[in-house]
Amino acid sequence: MGQAINIFIAILLYAATILVLIATVFAAYAAIKSYFVSHSVLYYQLMARYSSSEMGKALEIMWELYHTREQDPEKTAFIQILKQYRDCFDKKDFKNTPLKVSKTISTDKSSSKYVAFFGYSYEETNKARRQLSHFFTTAHEMFTEIKVLNKACFEKICKVESFELLYYVVEWFELANNPKRKREEYTKLLHESGLPKDKIDELEKARPPETWDEVKKMKTC
Repeated sequence: MGQAINIFIAILLYAATILVLIATVFAAYAAIKSYFVSHSVLYYQLMARYSSSEMGKALEIMWELYHTREQDPEKTAFIQILKQYRDCFDKKDFKNTPLKVSKTISTDKSSSKYVAFFGYSYEETNKARRQLSHFFTTAHEMFTEIKVLNKACFEKICKVESFELLYYVVEWFELANNPKRKREEYTKLLHESGLPKDKIDELEKARPPETWDEVKKMKTC
């Protein structure tokens, strides 16, 4: 009789162990599923913000600056806008006065100079800079520091076409806005983006010099 009871107890203990194991597996599965769901939710929230009308306006301004830069190998028009932006910052002149670009047109007989309007004010340009910068640096912080965004989601964000605007345009205006700022944040963001090495090398070459004094020496005509 006593042996039968011991066998029965052993079976109960074995069954209990199996149940605990099954519960642990299901709990782990639920935790993993919850992890990926929460990261996906944050990713889609970020992308919803990226698709907002405010971001659309910011992208419009930054892309225009990008094309202004790329149309001229020496970046003279782009540097003019950048220096005017810096002058507005220095003088605290944040009125809605369009930033201007002066260009010299050469013909067979003569050269003539005209003024073309960039079309956006310091205030609009500065807001666009902040919008784009904050979007990508927030995603980076969520990935590296807070750790609420996984690597796959972060790298998806860095693969959007406008990511390159950070280095072709935004970082230049960050430097103009704060000449004492540190470059490390943009460097880490770039090298942790998951982009191919050749693309990282391309964006490294597009970045501004380390100091505003170096920018001030660049030609604008």
